[in-house]
Amino acid sequence: MTGQPDVVAMVLAPAPTLGRRTRGGGRLAAAGAATVIAMCLLALAGPVLVGGVLTDGAPFGSPSLAHPLGTDDLGRDMVGLLLVGGRTSLAIALVAATIATVAGGALGLTAGLLAGRADMVIARGLDIVLALPFLPLVLVVGAFLGPGPVGEALVIGLAWSAHTGRVIRSQTLEARSRPHVQAARAMGAPMAWLARRHLLPIVTPLLVPQFVRAAGAALIAEASLTFLGLGDPTIPSWGGTIAFGQARGALLSGAWTWWIVPPGLCIALVVTALAVTGFGLEERVQPRIAHWTDDGQGRSPTPATASMSESAASPASAATPLLAVTGLAIEYATDRGPVRAVRRADFSVGEGEVVGIVGDSGSGKSTLAMALVRLTSSAARTTAGSIRFADRDLRTLGADELRRLRGDRIGLVPQNAMQGLDPVIDVQAQVVEVIRAHRTIDARAAGERASAMLRRVGIDDARHHAYPHELSGGMRQRVVIAMALVNDPALLIADEPTTGLDVIVQHEIADLLAELREGTRMSMVIVSHDLPTVVRLADRILVMSDGAIVEAGSVNRVIGAPEHPATARLVRALPRLAPTGAG
Repeated sequence: MTGQPDVVAMVLAPAPTLGRRTRGGGRLAAAGAATVIAMCLLALAGPVLVGGVLTDGAPFGSPSLAHPLGTDDLGRDMVGLLLVGGRTSLAIALVAATIATVAGGALGLTAGLLAGRADMVIARGLDIVLALPFLPLVLVVGAFLGPGPVGEALVIGLAWSAHTGRVIRSQTLEARSRPHVQAARAMGAPMAWLARRHLLPIVTPLLVPQFVRAAGAALIAEASLTFLGLGDPTIPSWGGTIAFGQARGALLSGAWTWWIVPPGLCIALVVTALAVTGFGLEERVQPRIAHWTDDGQGRSPTPATASMSESAASPASAATPLLAVTGLAIEYATDRGPVRAVRRADFSVGEGEVVGIVGDSGSGKSTLAMALVRLTSSAARTTAGSIRFADRDLRTLGADELRRLRGDRIGLVPQNAMQGLDPVIDVQAQVVEVIRAHRTIDARAAGERASAMLRRVGIDDARHHAYPHELSGGMRQRVVIAMALVNDPALLIADEPTTGLDVIVQHEIADLLAELREGTRMSMVIVSHDLPTVVRLADRILVMSDGAIVEAGSVNRVIGAPEHPATARLVRALPRLAPTGAG
């Protein structure tokens, strides 16, 4: 076993658990959708069937065979007005909903995808719009733009886009945290490609219920604007019909029952149908945001004294280490103040060395590992220290430079790796994605290289085009290892590579990692709470406790003579064969 300098293992956060989809309401949603479609068809074909708005009746005429809903003050047939007005109102609602969905979806996707400062700016802008009452906002902007259906649709759509943007932003952030998306980021996938390949298929179905809900809100807003005089009086609409009825004395003359009630009922019917349709669609496609738990339960780590010597932390043979971490400190922002997760971590990893990082859950291993490639959550903040890989400070690199390193010079086998595969893409294609993210190579050559790597990790040719659910846990783990190694990285970070596997498969994966490293100068960092696996692979061990590296040294020294109580606890937990009975 050869040694390699110590390194923080990069740990991908576990995927949020999606809530169980509720039941009940599917038939109601179908009925709502059918009602909306029927009303749209009626609005399209109705005016043609009745010959438009007829003006051959007496003013304020009561319902009759010639005019089933009576006439208005100008003798116009109310049935024709209702059908023509429905065409206008529904058209404005659908155009406004389209504007709200496109604009809000684009803002939400951009904010969730870019995160960081761009997300903060967009999210605060959406918050400001949402803080303003919807109808007064629409009235003010509508008065500025002037009356007319085009202006109405634009004003309503842009005002409602803040609601859509807020929902899509939150769902994009949730999608970014899914294991296979995090794994693709760690492999160096460009953001534009990541959005097109992984995020859009997740987020796009969520736009459908948002469109339906926006249409319902737009229909009410259109009726309100028109009733308040911001519509075009020459173009009939449901809101305009109600406004004219109120202005022309329909309430006083008794004509309100056929003049005001029918368009009001049409608005109520369509809005209700859109509401139940939207709720039904959300039931089917919208994930429920999971609650994340804090391993530290919000407690600040207690100080610990590191017992390792300088020579133990950095081997003398590594004059220029491949990875050098100096004075690294990381904290999380919480409601009760900052929580220090990593406190002044100092270590290095040399070329060709295998370093194991061990510690109890919540000791800071994962946070330290994520910080190495700047994949910590938005709540984490690096307050001090430097991270140098191949003599380049990773903390100062731009996003494009980091992407070129991830999946190329630095390979990652993430935590919960078996969940880090996209369920709708075959495994060879996923290995090809990693290759083409970093190499200018045609699809055929990339496929051959991917197949060769899959064979190298023990996946038979017959399974190269299988989907993740068709493979066993051990085979999926091998696929993730192939993805991490296919570009011949200088450093491999394996975070809990054997978690969730049975004992036999754990040994197989450990043997595979050792075999893949033979004959290369690849460095390796194994992060695990499973000390036996680390002992089998590593040349040197780092022990973490309460956010600090409390002990470091060779495997034999740390296991044979532990100096820190945290190390002693881990060593005592090692399984041992019972001694043979004495004579």
